[in-house]
Amino acid sequence: MGQAWTFAKREVSPDQLGRVLAELAGPDLLGINLTLPLKQAAFQFVSQVTPEAEQIGAINCLRWTGQHWEGHNSDATGWLDSFEEEIGLPLQGRKTLVIGAGGACRAILAALRRQQIGPLAIFNRTPERSQSLLRPGDLSLRLDDFASHLEADCLVVQTTSVGMWPHTESSPVEWPQPLPPGVIACDLVYNPSPTRWLAQADQGGARTLDGCGMLVHQAVRAIEWWSGLRPDPACMLRALKDSL
Repeated sequence: MGQAWTFAKREVSPDQLGRVLAELAGPDLLGINLTLPLKQAAFQFVSQVTPEAEQIGAINCLRWTGQHWEGHNSDATGWLDSFEEEIGLPLQGRKTLVIGAGGACRAILAALRRQQIGPLAIFNRTPERSQSLLRPGDLSLRLDDFASHLEADCLVVQTTSVGMWPHTESSPVEWPQPLPPGVIACDLVYNPSPTRWLAQADQGGARTLDGCGMLVHQAVRAIEWWSGLRPDPACMLRALKDSL
């Protein structure tokens, strides 16, 4: 981007976060990205939260205003940007099956509900965990129920870390055979790309989307929020692919 910026990583535990933020605050700081387990801990240190972060219940980037910290979440818009760029099909009214009920699921639900999706079912090893995520009409089901709810033109979003390197032979659920027509399968995992689960969906004829685009576009949105400048997503995606 032609800017004299550096971006460094640092391992910080939740109990260290307040001290580290006090140390980093200053005029030379554009912003900070946060990953687990800091996305909830950050709420106690911010004076202002964007509607996206409040809705999702997680903060993945911080901005120093000169007086206080602001908290934001770019995951939901990042995933939606990726979907629109790589799939480009309408989501409105589409039956949607979401696998997992953790923090990533919350971001995906925020993105999907803005698009006014159709019937929604959340599949998790412990269905009780997804109860707080439900709205009237939504279903909370066990992973074993997945195949019986898959229909033609369904959107399926896999939000867990199952299948991520080095556990590349693992799959969160098994695809039924044959696969219904028109299925769109999305996996938030970006290493490997694709996962075993996503590769099997592709072999069955589904349209597929891996997690690389979401990782890139959430970063694009964060950099825009910090600086007002928009980086080139294609350049960032090439750099990501080269690093995997």
